[in-house]
Amino acid sequence: MAKRNNLLIELLKDNYFHKFIIDTDEKCTSFWSRWEREDKERTAIIQEAKQILLGFEFDERSIEEKKKSQIWEKVVDSIGQVEEKSEINARTKIKYLPIAGVAASLVLLIVSLFVFLNKQSSDTTPVNSPAAKITKLAPIGKISTFKLIDGSVVRLFSGSKIVFDKEFGVSNRDIFLEGEAYFDVNKEGEIPFIVNTKKLRTHSIGTSFNVRALHSTGVYDVSLVSGKVSVELNQANSNEQTTTFLSPGEEARLVGSGIRKQNFDLNERVAWVDGYIYLNDKTFDESIEILQRWFGVEFEVLNNIRDPSITGRGKFKNQSLENILHVLSYSFDFKYTVGDKIEIEFNNYAYE
Repeated sequence: MAKRNNLLIELLKDNYFHKFIIDTDEKCTSFWSRWEREDKERTAIIQEAKQILLGFEFDERSIEEKKKSQIWEKVVDSIGQVEEKSEINARTKIKYLPIAGVAASLVLLIVSLFVFLNKQSSDTTPVNSPAAKITKLAPIGKISTFKLIDGSVVRLFSGSKIVFDKEFGVSNRDIFLEGEAYFDVNKEGEIPFIVNTKKLRTHSIGTSFNVRALHSTGVYDVSLVSGKVSVELNQANSNEQTTTFLSPGEEARLVGSGIRKQNFDLNERVAWVDGYIYLNDKTFDESIEILQRWFGVEFEVLNNIRDPSITGRGKFKNQSLENILHVLSYSFDFKYTVGDKIEIEFNNYAYE
């Protein structure tokens, strides 16, 4: 019994097992299937671990998506920035939490989830209710791909999420986005595909486009790759229903209280979809903002760059954060220290 309990605890602490349950892929499934076949007693242990992590109601049906997303968010928050296997290997070698601390936090997480899920069981929206919501998340440091029931494909940038109801593809195709996503929309009858953000609403039938809704930096835009879309101000933000129609190569950007239409660089805007970190012609501040979004790390700048208009160059794929910083340090002439946060100090700095 002790051996069995120890193995169960190890599974609950294993973030690759979390991936197997919540956001799996073929390689991950194959690994755990082989592991299970090695010992017939492992099947029952895996099922028990699933029940704990998925809210004590795992069966042949999919767990209610809202609850699943809440669990996943708590798991991601608990494991912090510990290295994890990534679909695009967008990862850093930095360990932000001691392993012992992670284990302890996960044990506390399991207990808190038990209390949380049982407390919420009486007022959680039923799975079959039209009002039930589904949430899809991209954990920090990873790009996630989802195929929706209507055949449309969504690529979610690190730290982003989409929310839609269970009637999606039947009575509506409405999605709410926080963060950044690339949509390859399948034409499905006459039901419009609508992407809502806090500031903008995009209508489409069958197109490919990128949407950014970055509340922390105030960036809201829609960049059209193919097809045709209309973009309008969200009614919650404006009494005027200003609508802008886009052709491929054009984007609509929120500027002040209105929408500005302009051209955009396709290679730059959607490079992330193929796993590239695009830093060509970016200032230091722009580069740091992009790296923060990719890796979920905190930067502290100890002094000021002499010329803030200087730009760097770089297009990276499957590179660690340290490798990228090493390249950027030549462009901006700084030294860096890696720890719980990244400290930047310019060699040729401007006095305040």
